[in-house]
Amino acid sequence: MRTASVIFIVLMIFAGCTKVVKETNRVIVSDLAYDLEHIIADTIIYSVEITNTDPMDEWAEYRLRNVQHQKLINSIFENVYTGKTIAFDYFTEQQLTISDVEALEKDAEFSRENIEEIQFEEIWLFDENNQTFHKQVLSMVLAYGIYSDEGTYLGRKPAFRVSVNKKD
Repeated sequence: MRTASVIFIVLMIFAGCTKVVKETNRVIVSDLAYDLEHIIADTIIYSVEITNTDPMDEWAEYRLRNVQHQKLINSIFENVYTGKTIAFDYFTEQQLTISDVEALEKDAEFSRENIEEIQFEEIWLFDENNQTFHKQVLSMVLAYGIYSDEGTYLGRKPAFRVSVNKKD
């Protein structure tokens, strides 16, 4: 979805315009004049499908028509491999090494092309006076589809979580 791509890029740009308040562990987007009183969700976690796994689902096809799936996923992996982003194990919260991520990519069960969903952890801010809404992404979990040997869909499995704030 083109809108999702634009939102993702805008969020990444705004990430450079934020600061974390250590005492409260909250985010203030200073360039947009948001402060703690504007927080309406601290934090919210939700999942977004980024691929249509059912070609008969016309609504999903329409919603996701402008998503540059591989570009997004490849960018996240590149940021992990170059150290711009830190990857964490979804279940243990332990930081993953580059070798851990490489091992995931070598696993026969895994494929970047099978990443179907991103779970976002965000802070939502709303300025009622200016009628502006901002989402500050804190982290993302990449989830990929699992299939049987016969090709039957079995569900999704988390690959890893990436922190947008490198100091996570």
